[in-house]
Amino acid sequence: MKGAACAIFVVLIATISFETSAAETAPQSESELRQLIDAAATAYTNSQYNEAIRQYEKLVERAPHDPALLYNLGTAYAQAGRRGLAIWRYLQTLRMTPRDGDLRDNLRLIAPSTLYGDLDPTPIPPVNWTYRLLTANEWAKTAMTTTIITLLLAAMACWRRRGTRLRRLLRQLAWSFGVLALVSYPFALTHYYYEELSWQGVVIARNTEARTGPSENQLSNFSLPEGRVVHILENIKPGWLKVSFAGGKVGFVQRDRVRFL
Repeated sequence: MKGAACAIFVVLIATISFETSAAETAPQSESELRQLIDAAATAYTNSQYNEAIRQYEKLVERAPHDPALLYNLGTAYAQAGRRGLAIWRYLQTLRMTPRDGDLRDNLRLIAPSTLYGDLDPTPIPPVNWTYRLLTANEWAKTAMTTTIITLLLAAMACWRRRGTRLRRLLRQLAWSFGVLALVSYPFALTHYYYEELSWQGVVIARNTEARTGPSENQLSNFSLPEGRVVHILENIKPGWLKVSFAGGKVGFVQRDRVRFL
């Protein structure tokens, strides 16, 4: 009995110690996070942009899908004159917050004139504007929701007597939501293709040469300016990427000069 009592006592002590340790660790973690945020903001306010970048990079490692952190990091890169990295972080943010006016304004200031052309799926401006209006998840949710509403309205119309005003109204609504569903699916699938099935990247180094082969000994095929968006075709070998960009040009660039979106 004494042994059992001792064992229970040890378990209770261990449990209390664990809970105390966890209670102490959580505030420390939150406190550390707040310190990083404050340090990054202070450094940026004091025009210490490289220090702000260092702090924001730490924060992004903890929360890689936080649009506010990515935006602030991109802004710090822009202020530090590192345009390619700024565009890269801004475009990552754009995928999550496509209707952010400040983000779009910043991109217009620092991005090359052909930037949106490289990202656009079609040569038709209204279609591209609509495509960028929602995120991939938002287009998918819109497609699924309008499909369900269309089916429900169609089912309700079928149960109404022919020739009635309510039946005509339900049929018209079903057709309207059906058209919206048909429009939404291509945009959702296009987002999925560009963001999940294919690779895009941003050139982050100045004077990047795209060569005819995956070697520095190969001839230069064309130059890629800093901030250029490219389509990554494949990883040829360690350290090299095969890329293409608007106009159908294809070349090989060093891996460390491109960041994946």
